[in-house]
This record gives sequence, structure tokens and C-alpha cells, in this order.
Amino acid sequence: MTEGTKSLLFGSHQFIMHPLMVTLAWRRLYGRWPKPWQLVCIFLHDIGHFGKDYLTYFEHKKNHWKLGANIAGKLFGDHAYWFTRWHSKTSNGGCWQGSKLFWADKYSWLIAPKWWLRTNNVVEGFSKRQHDEWFKRAKENWDNGCPKGSHELYLETRF
Repeated sequence: MTEGTKSLLFGSHQFIMHPLMVTLAWRRLYGRWPKPWQLVCIFLHDIGHFGKDYLTYFEHKKNHWKLGANIAGKLFGDHAYWFTRWHSKTSNGGCWQGSKLFWADKYSWLIAPKWWLRTNNVVEGFSKRQHDEWFKRAKENWDNGCPKGSHELYLETRF
């Protein structure tokens, strides 16, 4: 099973829990629930990990946004395409402050239950020490103003 498929089924991109955390982060950040089309985009934004070894090959991670953004665009139009595409810094090479999904996605890691984060890290091969370091860096990352992607933090924490 590929890393991305495992992540979508059991890990950090789990197809129910991660979108739920992003939705709750949205509510905390913006003081309202996402609109229905935004909610669909939240559930689609990471499906491009399916079948990919995104932890091993950066190109797989770099392009993971394409599948979800293309489906969102077909369903709801260009605004949904760009909204979903720009959840990832790898889709434009830098910090994108125009997509509310980017910020909710990054903030979701700070509000996620610790038991789920620990489970993610076990599924994705982290030790307890690496998990603790990743979470510490995720908190510092949020305060940065232009947060790194979770994948960048993962690579930095894989000692």
C-alpha cells in the first residue's frame, strides 16, 4: 500500500477525521461554518495523495493538490478550483494568503486531539520523540505568519 493511500485511510490525511479537523479549524478561525461548496472542497483537498508515495518522493507531495482542485473546479467552477489548489504552498511555490483553506488546514493540526495526532504519527512511522518534536514545531510554525506545510515539518522532524 502506498504512503498516501495509507495516510488517507488511517493516517494524517484520513478522509473523515482530517476534513473534520479542518472544518472545526475553519469555524474557530473565521467564526462561521464553511459554505456547502467550501465544505466539499475541504473533503477533496488532499485526495491527490491516493496511490502516491508522498513521504518518499517530493514530486508526489508537490502535485497532490491537483486531483481535488480539478474535481472541485468541475463541480463548482474556477473559484473552487483556486480555493482548493491554494491550500498547498507547493501549488504556487510560496506562502499563499488568499485561500482560507490554507490557513484552516494548517491550524487544524493545533486543535486536533492528541490521540489522533499520535495515531497519525505511528501510521506514518514516527517515534514518540519525533511526534513530540513535530507537534512542538507545528505550534511554532503557526506563529511564523507564513507557515510551512505539514510535509516540510515532517521532513525536518524525520531524524
